[in-house]
Amino acid sequence: MIDREDLPTNFCPRNGKARYPTEHAARVALAGIVIERNRGRPGVARRKETRVYGCDRCGGWHLTSQPFRPTS
Repeated sequence: MIDREDLPTNFCPRNGKARYPTEHAARVALAGIVIERNRGRPGVARRKETRVYGCDRCGGWHLTSQPFRPTS
């Protein structure tokens, strides 16, 4: 079961992505996408998100399909 606090709270002004309030909430959302994608659900199979990241612009957490790129 998904807790209300695990749902996205709004959207990031920088990139328009769903903003999750905590890393845990973003990971729960990602796990749900991965499970549904592995089941071959229509519409979900196109989603390619593979990881979460913290956003320094909005202070929230987002999902991305981009590989990790360390900052120098």
